[in-house]
Amino acid sequence: MTAPRLKIGAIVFEPVLASSVPSNSLYTDSGSLALSSKSNTGATEALGASVASADTVMTKIWHNTSGFDIQAGRPVAKKSDGSICDGDADVRGTAVILGTSVSVIVNNTQGAVRLYGANLQAALTGMGMAPGDSVYLAVGGGYTNDLSSISVDVDEIIRVGYADCPAGVASSTATDLIMILEVISFK
Repeated sequence: MTAPRLKIGAIVFEPVLASSVPSNSLYTDSGSLALSSKSNTGATEALGASVASADTVMTKIWHNTSGFDIQAGRPVAKKSDGSICDGDADVRGTAVILGTSVSVIVNNTQGAVRLYGANLQAALTGMGMAPGDSVYLAVGGGYTNDLSSISVDVDEIIRVGYADCPAGVASSTATDLIMILEVISFK
């Protein structure tokens, strides 16, 4: 007997007040924009990412070397050299948006970016990935950025996120994984 499968491409949590969601729920808190949970007792908590403070959950410090100031609330893309720039659908390499600028990030300075997924520190250390690389679930488990290693005839293709360098560092070597799950092909 085959167990039923549920195919989900993405789950989007719109920001809401904690008081408006039922117990045993996941939600995006409208105040902090943090992915949060509400237990069966009604207690709420922000789900952790790479930082401890609920005020900065899923926020990372990145370096802007784009040549321009990035305005607050703008979509931000990660470049292969580890720096950031305004996201742009017309420019290859800047169309993958990983977060939104929290405030103005002046050119050649660091600033906070609220991530669209949790940051897993050091998950990709030593794997030879560059910031902005797509990271997939590897055949046999683990991570890969080599899409050709996954057979589209047999295997599911699941992007688990994007490679990134450590917070506050513009480097061409990625160590962190920003989790943004996307099902590309599911048999």
